[in-house]
Amino acid sequence: MPPALRFVLMSSTEFGLPLLTALLERTVPGAELVGVVTTPPKAAGRGLKLTPSPIAQALSAQAPELPVMAPENLTSNPDLQRTLTRLAPDGLVVASYGKIIPRWILDLTPWPLGIHPSLLPKLRGPSPVRTAVLQGLTETGITVFIMDEKVDHGPILTQRRTPVGRDETYGNLLTRLARLGVEVFAEAVSLISSKVAKPIPQNDEEATNTRKFTRRDTFLDFSRPRREVHNLVRAMNPDLGAAARFRSGLLKVWRTKLSDLTPQVELAPGELAVVAKQRLLLGCGDGPLEVLEVQPESRNRMPAQSFVNGFKPAPGERLEKIER
Repeated sequence: MPPALRFVLMSSTEFGLPLLTALLERTVPGAELVGVVTTPPKAAGRGLKLTPSPIAQALSAQAPELPVMAPENLTSNPDLQRTLTRLAPDGLVVASYGKIIPRWILDLTPWPLGIHPSLLPKLRGPSPVRTAVLQGLTETGITVFIMDEKVDHGPILTQRRTPVGRDETYGNLLTRLARLGVEVFAEAVSLISSKVAKPIPQNDEEATNTRKFTRRDTFLDFSRPRREVHNLVRAMNPDLGAAARFRSGLLKVWRTKLSDLTPQVELAPGELAVVAKQRLLLGCGDGPLEVLEVQPESRNRMPAQSFVNGFKPAPGERLEKIER
């Protein structure tokens, strides 16, 4: 059996946690973790306390002896260069690190691997999972590719497809893809160890790109078809929340249901209706959508039935689009 390939993991978000755990527990055959590069602590919470990345926090608890680097700058960093050179990894594995990897780091090993949660060349860039949900895609996946200096551009080593449920949220899909990423990375390690890896160049003509989302992207537009409204709601769950105005206050819609059994009542865009004393319907451009969970301003999230009981929306009352 050939010796295990020595990897340095570069990651900073929850997406990399299943891979980190698998490497620490040696459940990826043929791979050994020798070091980790993550991002520096960031101000978070109401007190803006400096908080280490989820990767750094997990390492502190699980493997405090492992070399961990959290550099502010990658481009010109002699200390980082000395440390990585000393570790002499056989490969890098980059999983949601959040920064462009400079050429000198890519050149450290023959196998600078990236794990990207889409079927490259589709959905390159920073928001592939949220974009997949927002676009209502029925399929996405994980790609392990050899990184170059362009974003998500290098040749593909291996890829795995997975369906996307029509009610699946961004958070649920991201969690599932993170776990799938471990399996696909294990496939890549096996291909490399067996010396049968045959990277395939990406077809740039088929490439699509994603962008970072802003607060404005969370604003609901009820004139759109109900499927688009539903996709926006699930794309913003569990972190940003799809937003509208209700009685002059902010209201976030966290969960909706796209069902063929939704009563076909006539509702104007944004108009609310209560059916059978508990089901909350929301008018969209082409028909009603059922609302399952909301969060009025300064309140906790609540089921639609609790909202109906507490706020008692009147006939004809509606949610309004936020215009700014």
